[in-house]
Amino acid sequence: MNAQIADETLFSFTQTQQWQLLLSGAGLVLALLALHFIGRPLVRRSVRRLSRNPLLEVLQFQDARIAGWVERLVAIVFIASTGLAAAGISGVDIVVATDWLKSVGANVVTWVGFNGLRVFLIVVLAYLANRALLRVVPLTVRSAMLRGKQDIELEEASKRANALIQVGNYIVTATISVLAGFMVLAELDVNIAPVLAGVGVIGIALGFGAQNLVRDMIAGIFILGEDQYGVGDVAAVGGKIGLVEAVNLRRTLLRDLDGIVHIIPNGEISTASNYTKGYSRVNLDISVAYKEDLDHVIRVLNRVGSELAKDNYYGPLIMEPPRALRVNSFDDSGITIKVLGVTRPIRQWEVTGELRRRIKREFDMEGIEIPFPHQTIYWGTDSHPAAVPRAAAASRPAARDGGDGQEDHLVDPWAVAREDQEQVQEPETMTTAAADAAGDDLREHMDQVREMWRAGGMGLFLDLDGTLAAISPRPEGVSIAPAVRQALTDIAAKVSVTVLTGRSVSDAQRIIGLSSVTYAGNHGVEWLDKGAVYVIPEVERYIRQVNSLAGVLQRNLKNVDGVILEDKGPSISLHYRLSQTPLQARERILEAVTQAPESRGLRVREGKMVIEVRAPVDWDKGAALRWMVGDRKLRSALAIGDDLTDVDGFRVLTQIKHESDFRGFSVAVLGPNTPGEVLLAADYHLPSIEGVEVFLTLLAEMVKKK
Repeated sequence: MNAQIADETLFSFTQTQQWQLLLSGAGLVLALLALHFIGRPLVRRSVRRLSRNPLLEVLQFQDARIAGWVERLVAIVFIASTGLAAAGISGVDIVVATDWLKSVGANVVTWVGFNGLRVFLIVVLAYLANRALLRVVPLTVRSAMLRGKQDIELEEASKRANALIQVGNYIVTATISVLAGFMVLAELDVNIAPVLAGVGVIGIALGFGAQNLVRDMIAGIFILGEDQYGVGDVAAVGGKIGLVEAVNLRRTLLRDLDGIVHIIPNGEISTASNYTKGYSRVNLDISVAYKEDLDHVIRVLNRVGSELAKDNYYGPLIMEPPRALRVNSFDDSGITIKVLGVTRPIRQWEVTGELRRRIKREFDMEGIEIPFPHQTIYWGTDSHPAAVPRAAAASRPAARDGGDGQEDHLVDPWAVAREDQEQVQEPETMTTAAADAAGDDLREHMDQVREMWRAGGMGLFLDLDGTLAAISPRPEGVSIAPAVRQALTDIAAKVSVTVLTGRSVSDAQRIIGLSSVTYAGNHGVEWLDKGAVYVIPEVERYIRQVNSLAGVLQRNLKNVDGVILEDKGPSISLHYRLSQTPLQARERILEAVTQAPESRGLRVREGKMVIEVRAPVDWDKGAALRWMVGDRKLRSALAIGDDLTDVDGFRVLTQIKHESDFRGFSVAVLGPNTPGEVLLAADYHLPSIEGVEVFLTLLAEMVKKK
């Protein structure tokens, strides 16, 4: 029955009405399709372009959310208008709806014609003003801060300018946005008096509560704008002296020589002293005895300064060679000569230290006396030489006959007693058993080393930590002595020098600072040779896994006291030298490594107070040494080290000697923690790191004499 009524109703329409109904339905479908395929992309593109406006960036405009609301609004309008049109075509009475829409439309047109136009003008003018100021602020700041700057100064000034430009842009945009917002609210007939009153109260509260913050930020603007100091400078700020690690609008971070980080609010800085602004100066006072020929002394000082300026390493650090400026003063024990020179920023201490060393060496060679205060001690009339300890009597100088049959005893009892005390209390640097296990002192076999050098094709392989430099509790605190660096410079000019280290090649190059040396980092896995850095192919696919493990271990071991993690790319080093409980720290490290899924397949190896995790590749210091021997076509080599990882190199060197007529020696550097396996694998030994320095100096002199 219902189906019959529906059929009669449908067929009761005239043919024209039926066509109208079909057309209205088709139009509604087409409108929906156009909305989906054309309207949505247009809306999203427009909203995305609108979101780039800095005015909306300050309000944290989220284009995805706004685009969704705009799409819904457009869809509602589209569907409503299309449905209304379809209803009218179908013969439905829509007079009431159209009259209501006409009334609403008239009101909207009226509002848009008056208030809406003013709102639109406010928004447009605010946008144009913001765009104009965002162009003017960067140009003004850069022209003021980059004028006359070049090279490194230009780069640093550009960083400071970018920081100020960012702050200036936010201030400009926020100010214009707030003003435009209040003007728009006024046009919308919103009473802004309570808003202004509330903002005023909040401003007063913030003014009282955040006055220190405002003071810090204003001071920070002047610090950056005037370029008082920057990151990398050494400065005295707020009564603290150190390396500037960070500067922003609120505070300055300094790290002193003890590694302590000082956080200084900019508002508390009344005086700042920059030690490395543009250049640094060598300022040295040299004292000589009154009997010396000052002209000769000045010539020697100037010669030393000129030679230092021509050095391969120190020369690029010096802008003006150190020279004797004047005779500065007559002191109680000598004459002081002022020596001045100019170095690149922050390098004055390094250059001054090397200059002192060379001056001492030249003065010794020239016989120039450096005076020091003398003290005479009166022991009383009852004192007698017999009162001097018997052990001291053997070391005193021979008595001198004054000509009257009596002896003038020239022995200083205080000095003798002090020498005896030092002989008793001085700790031994190595035990007899360690020296016997490691063979003779290498310095006693310089004739064999000289023969190897004369035959040509000699290579020198050196460890870094514990061999060239003392092991530091913190890996970043390691440095080599200037004398060692100078010796390596002279040796590398004629001999193939390779540093085989567990550090990364970037760390090794930073510490040693020589481009003439080949660096084999991560126990030979990565190389730096002639400016090119490369990693052996077998290790590259493990780098991402090692880096992921480093992040996991950093989180899991952050609460373990004294543990330091070094992420070296192809490997990880976990140091626990600073731990108060090293055994517990070692157990915690091994537990964290073994339980981490990221460590699956990687190798774990222990050293002196360090645990290393690296790729499971059969490549170590021994493989690196063998490769270098073949690549450089070496006929002899010296391998010097102190760690278990150096044993691989020692053993490979022994194998090469047995396989051919290759010559060479493995040398162990003795120390309090040198493993016995290292001593047993070595042919000779050096008693300490100072012994390494002496040997390298002898080798450098031998190389230069040829």
